[in-house]
Amino acid sequence: MKTSQIVDEFERSWKFTRSLTLEFAEAIPAEFWHFTFNEKYSPLCKQLRHMIWVTGLYTDALMNGRLDFKKKKTFYSGGLAREEIISALRDSDKVLLRWLSNTKKDEVDLNAVDAFGSSMEFIEFAQLLIEHEGNHHGLWSAYAALAGFSTPKSWKDNWGL
Repeated sequence: MKTSQIVDEFERSWKFTRSLTLEFAEAIPAEFWHFTFNEKYSPLCKQLRHMIWVTGLYTDALMNGRLDFKKKKTFYSGGLAREEIISALRDSDKVLLRWLSNTKKDEVDLNAVDAFGSSMEFIEFAQLLIEHEGNHHGLWSAYAALAGFSTPKSWKDNWGL
């Protein structure tokens, strides 16, 4: 399979997954932006900030071939206001999508990424990014249920949540 096809498939999956994150961030009622159901779990606003950090971390790993957790919090230093978080989520997407676009255009060989003690090919590593975001979607649906607010229409349409 050509590099461009592999990247296209990941890009489509990522855009869908991230759109669900953005829709959820926009749908959280203001009074629940800082909600958590248990002290062991970060409030929703910090959960979303975590997505910015992780997107930056994984994008950096794709670019450089190594997942370096020491860099995680370097990818966003802004506040927790909804507008800042949503803007930063979109900005982190732009960086990832620009790299993917350049990779497709130039048919660059996809580097393996040194992560979690092993060497992972692009497909395996990129899937972890989608899986991570999806795991948080499940968690956030529990936040919404416990707080008593509705999830976005797309969540109901896609998952019945």
